[in-house]
Amino acid sequence: MCCSAGAALTLSSSSSPFAACAFQPPQTPAPHSHSRGRSRPPQVKYEAAIAAEQAAAAELETKKKGTQESCSGLADDIEEDVDREMEDLRARYESKLQQETKATLLLRGENGFMKRKFMNVNREMTEKKEALAALADKEKELHEAIAALQKDVQGQKKEIREREETIADKESRIYDLKKKNQVRGGGVTVGC
Repeated sequence: MCCSAGAALTLSSSSSPFAACAFQPPQTPAPHSHSRGRSRPPQVKYEAAIAAEQAAAAELETKKKGTQESCSGLADDIEEDVDREMEDLRARYESKLQQETKATLLLRGENGFMKRKFMNVNREMTEKKEALAALADKEKELHEAIAALQKDVQGQKKEIREREETIADKESRIYDLKKKNQVRGGGVTVGC
C-alpha cells in the first residue's frame, strides 16, 4: 500500500489482532541527504518502509502461527483433560448408580418381605383376637354354668338339710313310738 508522505501506513490481518501493525513516519520530516547533490527518491524510501513493514508482518504472522499452534496444543490438552474428567465422572456416577440400584432392589426385597411379615402378623393378630373373643364367650358361659351349678348345689344342700330334718324328725317319732310300745308292752327294751 502506498501512502503520501504525511499519512500513516497500516498493515493488518483480519484473522488475528496480533498481526496488526501501524507505521507512522516521524512527525518532523527527515533532512534530505545530498549525496552528490541528489536526494533519495521518495519511492525507494517508501519501498524500504513497506519492506520493513512486510518483514514485521511476516514476523508477526510467524509468531501468530506459533501462538496458534501452542494454543491449539493447549486446547487439545484441555479437551483431553475435560474428556478424561467427564469419563471419570461418568464412570463414578455410573458406579454410584449401580450401587444405588442394588440398594434399591435390596430395599424393595426387604420391603416385600416386611409387607408379607406384617400381613402374617396382622392375620395372626386377627385370629388371636377372634380366639380371645371366643375364649371370653366360653369363660362367660362357664361362669354362668358355675353360677347355675352353685345355685343347684345350694338347692341340693337345702334339700339335703330338709331331708335330714325329715329323717331326724322321723327317727324321733320312731323312737317315741318304740318307747310307747315298750311302755305298753311290758318292759321289753328295744335298743336303737
